[in-house]
Amino acid sequence: MFVGGGVAAVGAAVAAGLAVAALAPSTAPAGVTEAGDRLGLPELPLSRIVLQARLLRGPAAEALRTLAAAYRGPGGR
Repeated sequence: MFVGGGVAAVGAAVAAGLAVAALAPSTAPAGVTEAGDRLGLPELPLSRIVLQARLLRGPAAEALRTLAAAYRGPGGR
């Protein structure tokens, strides 16, 4: 069993061919492929992320908008 200290460690194990992992497409290492169907794995449910923040102004507000947009992805709500 491999237990990584974060998504980068798990991604490195996947990229090296040592593991399979449930990763969001945006966090999967370059060059890896989805193998769920090939391995007979069940489809995973969608996940929800909630961002909560106090009223922000200036650069902090812009950073929060950018982060939220990144999680929404293209056409997200």
